[in-house]
Amino acid sequence: MARRSFRFLLTLFTIALAIALALGQVSTIKAQTLTSNLVQQGVKEYQQGQYQAAIASWQQALADYQATEDNPNTVIVLENLARVYQHIGQAEQAIAFWSQVTDRYQQLGDKQKLGRSLTEQAQAYSSLGQHRQAIAILCGESNHKNQCSDNSAIAIAQATADPLGEVAAQGSLGETYRLRGDYAKAVGYLEASLKIAQAIKNRQLQMSALTSLGNNYSSLAQVSYRRAESAVSRGDIYGSRGVEYAIDSPVMKLRTEGKQQDKSALNYFQASLKLATQQGNSSEQVRSLISSLPIYYRLQDFSAAAKSKQQAQALIATLTPESTTVYATIDLAKLLQPEQVSFTSCYNADSLPAAQALLQQGVDLAKQLQDNRATSFALGELGHLYECSQDYEQALELTQKARLSAEKDKDSLYLWEWQTGRILLAQGKSEAAITAYETAIAP
Repeated sequence: MARRSFRFLLTLFTIALAIALALGQVSTIKAQTLTSNLVQQGVKEYQQGQYQAAIASWQQALADYQATEDNPNTVIVLENLARVYQHIGQAEQAIAFWSQVTDRYQQLGDKQKLGRSLTEQAQAYSSLGQHRQAIAILCGESNHKNQCSDNSAIAIAQATADPLGEVAAQGSLGETYRLRGDYAKAVGYLEASLKIAQAIKNRQLQMSALTSLGNNYSSLAQVSYRRAESAVSRGDIYGSRGVEYAIDSPVMKLRTEGKQQDKSALNYFQASLKLATQQGNSSEQVRSLISSLPIYYRLQDFSAAAKSKQQAQALIATLTPESTTVYATIDLAKLLQPEQVSFTSCYNADSLPAAQALLQQGVDLAKQLQDNRATSFALGELGHLYECSQDYEQALELTQKARLSAEKDKDSLYLWEWQTGRILLAQGKSEAAITAYETAIAP
């Protein structure tokens, strides 16, 4: 069974790695009433990383505003709740609130805010892997000749002359196509997003578009390398003059193409890193550095990889407490070594201490955030680390905790059932292992 990519998860849970919405900020309410004070209290709690407290404050404010049928202030609180749930990785709750937000903006006739809220709703769907639904919201079902339907986020942004909304919607659509594996289609939307972001001089959105383009070209490079491996297995290794592995042989052309795509990806990541450094944006710096690591390994530039790892490890401790930080710690732990960490490969002895520290940091933060999904992945990966060091009792205990956390967000449950089976098999408990494997593959 393939191990789920945590780099993929990092991208999903930040759609800011995809398209960090500058418009996605929690809002205050001007009128100084008891209810508005609750809203402002929630904003302060949110900014301090006290997300559950912020939710409680906003839920109370929401009930008050709904009781008085105060639509404008109700929609502000609904937006804040949608964003905080997305922020802590609870996308299903976020979607439910975004549905209420879009309904309210339609009632209020505010087309610009409707378009922007549709984009954020689409991001929440994308974070759950529901890419078709996200595409429908961003551009429409058919997307014929790149013409989006009138009620889509992109069309609304264009109709209301909202460049900020359009750059976010275009970028989100490009990222969604990238996550679906439609890299050629993704490039067009991501480049359009970058162009608009540069025109309006929005650095945050430029960084997001640059990082997403880098991820897209990195994925294209991996496709080229896989095609090169297939060419070798087919015997397509001869050039026009019959020389093995000649520069004009199919396999070498594909390898060259992959290297060029990797270099393009690095250029995008470095451009994003430069902007992030200028802006003092640690989160975007970490994303660019982590995303660059697999490319440095593929190009065998181990000096650059070591420098990027060192920078990322130093910066990651400074990040704000949120779900994206949890996935960043997992991702970095898995990329501390050139050899890919998977179900069939392990952390090497040199990387174990640093990886363990990062994963424990991720576990602690996920628990603090009360994010079951992030807790599940962090605990499960830490369990795999102990499995690699053959401490099967500790590995099994952590994996079982990951399973319990996954019961509430079931998309990772099969991973930990499978890992449980593998650990039990290593302990010689064949019957229990078979039961775990059967549970993992059960519909």
